[in-house]
Amino acid sequence: MTLNRTTTLPFSVENDELNSHHRLIFELIDKVEVNIAGDHEAEVVTAALMALRDYASYHFGAEEALFEIQAYPEAQAHTEHHLEFRAHLSKLMALTERGEKTVRLELIQFLRMWIRDHVMLRDKDYIPYLRDKTLRKAG
Repeated sequence: MTLNRTTTLPFSVENDELNSHHRLIFELIDKVEVNIAGDHEAEVVTAALMALRDYASYHFGAEEALFEIQAYPEAQAHTEHHLEFRAHLSKLMALTERGEKTVRLELIQFLRMWIRDHVMLRDKDYIPYLRDKTLRKAG
């Protein structure tokens, strides 16, 4: 299953800003997958992974800021899940940078499973707390 704009409706968290972030993350995961499926050199795959990592960090920061503003009671556990993603992605990126192509399938499986589980399970939990709130409205 390719994660793209046509598959993001079930992933809605009822917040336009965060939904937009999720759509871009899906697109970045698609780009990583295309580069891996095309058997591109490690540098190309790493560049796509770096774009994903950087944008995910931006997105996590936006979520975490909203958690603080709205006093989301599960903020710490959710933030820890973000940290776990960063750590595992960093580990897989390091292996990819070294040219270990065997890690590429594991990487795609990890990204697909993580984004599905994270958004469908963990992000859905904050909907009642963050519904229709953005950093611009809260500030």
